[in-house]
Amino acid sequence: MRNTFFILLSLVLVECGGDEDRVYQPPNEAVSGPADHPGAAPPLAGFGRECAPYANPCPDQLVCLKSMGSALGYCTRTCVQPGSVCPGAPEGTRATCTFELRGSGLHLCSFGCGKGYTCPPDLECQATPLDAEGLRRCELP
Repeated sequence: MRNTFFILLSLVLVECGGDEDRVYQPPNEAVSGPADHPGAAPPLAGFGRECAPYANPCPDQLVCLKSMGSALGYCTRTCVQPGSVCPGAPEGTRATCTFELRGSGLHLCSFGCGKGYTCPPDLECQATPLDAEGLRRCELP
């Protein structure tokens, strides 16, 4: 299901900030959060906020994830363990390691809503399923 969603949405990852000529380089440290300790890390500033490459870049350690054809995206982080909870998500939210960066071995975190979890303020809860646990996907309005 994740691969189908990835293909249908045709996600584009653009580096948040820097020169337009530069190619996205993953951060030196991709994180994998412990699934049994989702609140272990303090919130990471900017994680889940709206972004626009070059015009409204993400803070360090985050990248702007946007849909093809859209000028806006949201700040997220890289991760390595698909299905694990991503540390540093805003309180009351849940970010899970889901989207694969083709051929890199890295993934990106996405936010899920429902079952007691909400979306970050710049995102809205959609009907699109996120995972087998029944969470739905948080996306830009």
